[in-house]
Amino acid sequence: MANMTTGIESETIESHASSVHDTKLSEITTKFEKQLAKGLIEPVESLFEAGGKDTWVSIRKLLKRETEAAVTELSACISGFELDEETVERMQQSLRDYAKQIVANKAKEESGKILIRMKDRMPEDNINIL
Repeated sequence: MANMTTGIESETIESHASSVHDTKLSEITTKFEKQLAKGLIEPVESLFEAGGKDTWVSIRKLLKRETEAAVTELSACISGFELDEETVERMQQSLRDYAKQIVANKAKEESGKILIRMKDRMPEDNINIL
């Protein structure tokens, strides 16, 4: 009977440990998603508002810099979790995809504002030509 109880207790402990492990990894991922959002949303918005000829080049550089910094920090944070390489790569790729989605969403949002900005910048006489 003692062996049966020990087996059940062992399963319960392993289940709890796995749950804590998964929760901690989720918290770490969320932390880096927030870091990416903070590092990308406002700067990308500012780049779109400025509307320079190198807007997309600047956005790509910003995206690469912020994403690689977050991926590097994520890798350091999860190194103690003894994860297999496939899981680590999946988490890193997920963070990269999240960063790209932030930029894509901001581009869609800003595209709706472009016509308004163009009209604001154009002299009143030229609007009638449109």
